[in-house]
Amino acid sequence: MSSGRRGHVARLIAACVATNFALGQPAVAKTFMWKVETKSAEVYLLGSVHVAEKNFYPLSDTINNAFAACENVVFEIPLDIRTQMESSQKMLDAAMYPAGDSLDKHVSPDLYAALTAYAASNQLGIAFLRRTRPWFVAVTVTFHELGRQGFNPMFGIDMHFANRSDDKTVLALETVESQVAVFSEMDPGAQEAFLEQALSQTDAAAAQLRAMLKAWSAGDGPGLQKIMVAQLKEEPRFEPIYKAMLTDRNILMVKKVEGYLKAGGTYFVVVGAGHIVGDDGIIELLRAKKYRVRQQ
Repeated sequence: MSSGRRGHVARLIAACVATNFALGQPAVAKTFMWKVETKSAEVYLLGSVHVAEKNFYPLSDTINNAFAACENVVFEIPLDIRTQMESSQKMLDAAMYPAGDSLDKHVSPDLYAALTAYAASNQLGIAFLRRTRPWFVAVTVTFHELGRQGFNPMFGIDMHFANRSDDKTVLALETVESQVAVFSEMDPGAQEAFLEQALSQTDAAAAQLRAMLKAWSAGDGPGLQKIMVAQLKEEPRFEPIYKAMLTDRNILMVKKVEGYLKAGGTYFVVVGAGHIVGDDGIIELLRAKKYRVRQQ
């Protein structure tokens, strides 16, 4: 498998943690937000990039006005401090090998040597990383590189709105447990490929994220879809990962959105951009159910 293909896998996963298709080319002045409504409900669907820079803000009036008009705000999981701490702990629990097992027993000697060298030059504790699974190490490396370039989850789009939601009812599309399971159940071979790419293309992470943010700012669904996920589907080995990380989750998310539409009210849904785009993304799944969905 080529390094380019591996790169698409790693970037998809990082986007989902850090981080997830509109038809045709985006019109001028469109945002990365869509609206679906019934007689009694309005749901705005805003694609989120989970890691950004401080100077990414302010967002457009179209997005801010939609947020202000909604009584309910919906995230993938709640972003209050308690839930974030719970999520971090459960993620760490899932990442740790049991006593007597370690990372060097599950990846090639060359890959482990590359990680050891990287950790030493970046002041990351190899003793701790050795106790964790490849997917966790890859995420750690990616976040470290993004942090060096000024990117921070605290500036992510979802966190931006979470910090402004005190006067709204906060809901969630998923649970902490379901998100942890996406990683803990990942195929070992895919985990190793993810780590290999993270170490071999450390300079590419920030450039990839900047390209995503540029597409997001232009409301370019097809462009962001191409950056994030398009070629991943061409690699049969990673089909189960694509299904677990996006397809299966999208189906469940759409069920939640349908519930909001049937219940009535106004909802501002902030969900990873990778879940919005694609012919099996939330937008197209809603259209397949005969809902009218319009990009804002």
